[in-house]
Amino acid sequence: MATTSPRLGLTVPGGADQYDWEEIADNWETIDASPGVHITTVGGTAALSWGSAHTGMFVTQTDTGLTYRWNGSSFERAFAKGWLAGSARTGDLSESDGLPATLVQVAGVSVPPGNRKVEIKVAWSEVTGAAVEFLLMRDSTQIDAWRHGSGDGGSRVVTDAPGSGTFTSALQVRTLGASSTVVAAANKPVRIDVAEV
Repeated sequence: MATTSPRLGLTVPGGADQYDWEEIADNWETIDASPGVHITTVGGTAALSWGSAHTGMFVTQTDTGLTYRWNGSSFERAFAKGWLAGSARTGDLSESDGLPATLVQVAGVSVPPGNRKVEIKVAWSEVTGAAVEFLLMRDSTQIDAWRHGSGDGGSRVVTDAPGSGTFTSALQVRTLGASSTVVAAANKPVRIDVAEV
C-alpha cells in the first residue's frame, strides 16, 4: 500500500503496488516546487545560469560561509554574517594634551560583499579627571563623536555602511580639560566590537 514521505508528501509505493506515471509526475512537480539549498563556492555561484524559475532558491558558499538568495535576476545576501571582529584594552590611558589618542582598535575588519550595514559597539568603564570626547573612527574617517564627563562608564552603538572590504575600527579619546584618565583593567576593559547586521 502506498504511503507519503514525511516532508514533501511524495507518494511512496509499497512493494506490491504498480507504478503509476501520474504519481511519478506529481512527485517530480512537488520536488521542483520545493527548492533546497545549492552548495557551491564563490566561483561556482558565479557560474550558475539561473532564471526566473529559480526565484527563491538559496546558495551557500563553502569557502566563505555566506548564503545568497536568488531574486529572479541576481543573488542577494540572505543573512548577516554576525560578529566580524573585536578587541579590548585592559590598561588605563591618561591624556593631557587635548589631542586624540587611540584607546582601542581592531584592524583587518573584513566586511563581505552584500551591501549590509555593520554595527560598531564600544564600551568603557570609567573616566576620571576632566571630561573627554570620544571619537569613533573607520580608518581615517570619523563616523561618530560624543562627550562623556568624569564618572561611570557607558556604551554606544553606531551603525555604519562601509561597503565590502577591509578596514580598521578605532575608539579614540581626547581630554576637554587639564587631564583625564580612561580606566581599564582585565575585569573592566574598554571594548570595541564590529558585527554585520
